[in-house]
Amino acid sequence: MSFQSARTHSSVRNTRQSSRLTLGQQMAKMQTLFPGFRSSWRNGVGEWTGTVKPSGMSQEYRVRIQYHLGDFPKVWVVSPALRGRDGSSRIPHVYPGPRPCLFLPKSEEWADDKYVCDTIVPWTSLWLYYYEVWHATGDWLGKGVHPEGASPAEKMEPSDDREA
Repeated sequence: MSFQSARTHSSVRNTRQSSRLTLGQQMAKMQTLFPGFRSSWRNGVGEWTGTVKPSGMSQEYRVRIQYHLGDFPKVWVVSPALRGRDGSSRIPHVYPGPRPCLFLPKSEEWADDKYVCDTIVPWTSLWLYYYEVWHATGDWLGKGVHPEGASPAEKMEPSDDREA
């Protein structure tokens, strides 16, 4: 019985590794779903730049998404620059940079078996929608733990050691 249990655990681990998406798969699907995004790929790093518009009444935002295999995707709003509300420099729900906080890595909402175009792009658009509502009302409608309010165990910001 102990042998079967170990074998089952090994099978699950191997299945998980084989479901990891390659950078080629990520690039191909992004190009299909978001042909207006400019892409580049070198040394295990994929990068996309394009525009998102959170709603019909929203402005367009130029965003840059960077994904290192084995790390979490990172997003920057290139233009217009993110800004605080009412003269404040504080922007809710961001990592330093500022970079939108789309998910907490510890929560496993995103994993390397998910497509960036199916998760990170829509989450970025939703985050920008919440950002616009926050500018209009002062209330952040997005749920989750804000990085600035998270405990060290919850925070787990995606690593910045390879960030451009």
